[in-house]
Amino acid sequence: MSGIPQVTLPSGDFVSIFSDQLYAAFATLPPGSQRKTIRHVEEFLDELHANGSLSHLVSLGYLNESDSKQLSPEEVAKVRETILDRTAWQLTIYLRHSTPSRISEALAPLTFIVETCKRINGSYAIDVVPTLFLAVCLSRIAGEEEAALQTFKQAFLKIRPDIPPLNIIWARANKARLLRHMHRTAEAELEENFTRQWVIRNQSKLKPSLVRSSLSDDVDTGAYILDHPDVVQSFQKMEENDSSESITTAMIKMARADSMRVLL
Repeated sequence: MSGIPQVTLPSGDFVSIFSDQLYAAFATLPPGSQRKTIRHVEEFLDELHANGSLSHLVSLGYLNESDSKQLSPEEVAKVRETILDRTAWQLTIYLRHSTPSRISEALAPLTFIVETCKRINGSYAIDVVPTLFLAVCLSRIAGEEEAALQTFKQAFLKIRPDIPPLNIIWARANKARLLRHMHRTAEAELEENFTRQWVIRNQSKLKPSLVRSSLSDDVDTGAYILDHPDVVQSFQKMEENDSSESITTAMIKMARADSMRVLL
């Protein structure tokens, strides 16, 4: 592969897999175009893992010749790691927003992100948003239910006020769905009630359309939340703005507010 992969949008624009245009449009692309984009990101990530040498980073445009002569091997390794992190997160976002969602396929990139955080910052460090995504991913893999619950617990214990709320309610709704699947209905109802009350109390922070888009999927993740009379009534009272940003744009804007790294 030569250079950062690019894809063609329905508008005819030829853009990088990291472009804002692709971010905003991805959820609305035909499934075939989504799959093709994901294949490009997967191949690029494999290439970075396999190579990532100084000359390779220069050829990709991440470093220029003058930089390459001044950076130490440790600094070059840090640049490579940052690019790997960014690409792994990009792949995760596209898998999550595929139609239908393919978040269960994001185990490898999410594991890389979470483990890299621990290696750099210590074994107790938690990169909260990727850990929430990892928990959701595990919750949709047969046999990983207990691992998912433990991962949810680790992430929720580290929640801070600046963590993106849409990610939190999406994760809580998925935890509730998992608990119902495990026939732990009372625990699921606690999660659902907590999420419903948060949504109702914080109506001004998120448009109903964003909440619906986030919690509505092919496995009925938000059914017991969105269909509850209190939420239905609350949403009906709110004035919807037709210019509301898409769920993909909103999620990506908020996705890594807690990131430990500066993305290139």
